[in-house]
Amino acid sequence: MNESGEAPLDLFVVGGGINGAGIACDAVGRALKVGLCEMHDFASATSSASTKLIHGGLRYLEHYEFRLVREALQEREVLLAKAPHLSFPLRFVLPHEPHLRPRWMLRLGLFLYDHLDWHMTLPKSIAVNLPSSRFGAGLKPSFKNGFVYSDAWVDDARLVISNLKSARQMGASIFARHRCVSARRSESGKLWNIELAGPDDAKVSLQAWAHQLKVDSATDPRVQQFIAALRQNRWVYPETGATCQQPSFDVTNPPPFDPTPPGADAIQMNGVGGTTASSEQSVASSDESVDATASVPVTTAEAPAPSSDAPVTPATSGP
Repeated sequence: MNESGEAPLDLFVVGGGINGAGIACDAVGRALKVGLCEMHDFASATSSASTKLIHGGLRYLEHYEFRLVREALQEREVLLAKAPHLSFPLRFVLPHEPHLRPRWMLRLGLFLYDHLDWHMTLPKSIAVNLPSSRFGAGLKPSFKNGFVYSDAWVDDARLVISNLKSARQMGASIFARHRCVSARRSESGKLWNIELAGPDDAKVSLQAWAHQLKVDSATDPRVQQFIAALRQNRWVYPETGATCQQPSFDVTNPPPFDPTPPGADAIQMNGVGGTTASSEQSVASSDESVDATASVPVTTAEAPAPSSDAPVTPATSGP
C-alpha cells in the first residue's frame, strides 16, 4: 500500500518531460493507476529547449524510413486537432542547390511527404520560382528555384504541462521536484517499493505492481545513469557527475555494476528522441534494478483544416 493507504500503482514514470508526461497521460486514460515524479521543474530540460517543431521527418525519407515518417505525420495531425491553442501550421521555404540534390529528388520526397498520410490537412508542397515569388524575400539572389512545404510548430513546455494536467485530472499522482532515490523489489517479488525525496528532504513512499517486472523511466537521455545509480543505491547527478550518498543506504561497499548478471531479466529501453527519431537498446537487470521503458502509443485522428494564413519560415538548403 502507498502512504495514503491507496492500492499500488500500475505504472510509475520517472521524468517529467514530454515523454514522461505523454506516457502518464496515455496510461491513465487507459484506466491504469499511474504515478510520475520529476526531480526538477516539469519540462525544465530538453522539453523546453527543443526546436518546437512537430514534423514528419522529411530527411528520413532519404533513408527509406517510410513507416516512421507516416506515423509522425499522423501524430502531427492529432496534435493540431487536439491542441490548436498550442500548435499551428508553419510553411517552410526550401531553396534548391544543385550540388546537394537534384530537383527531381526533392520533388519526389515532398510528394511522398504530402501523401504518406492520406488525411493530411495542411497545404501541400509547391514548386516556386524564388526571384518572382514572395517566398524568395530575404533569400540570396543566387537561389532561383525552390519548394514550399508544410509542418507545424508547438509550444513544447506548455504541451508538457497540458499532458500532466490531463493526467492529474484523470487520477494520476504527480510529484514535482521529487527525486526517485530507490526502487526495490519486495520480498514476494510482486511489488516495487519506491522512495522519493522531495523538497527539504521530505520522503514519499510508493508501491507499484511488478506485472512485467518494470518501472517506466522517461529520463532519457540519462536513463543509463539513472539505472546505474539505483543499482548502486546512490544518486549520480548527471549535470556535474557528483555523487550524493543517501543516509538510509549503505554505500561504503556498493554492489558492482554488472551489465550482464547471470539469470537476469532483460531491460528494454525505447528512447524517443524529438518527434521522429527512435532507438532501442537492451540492458540486463538484476532483481533490485529498474527496467526503463519509454514508449508512446501511436494514435490517429482526423483533424479539421487549419487556417491558411500560416507564417512562412525559411528552411535549410536540404531536407
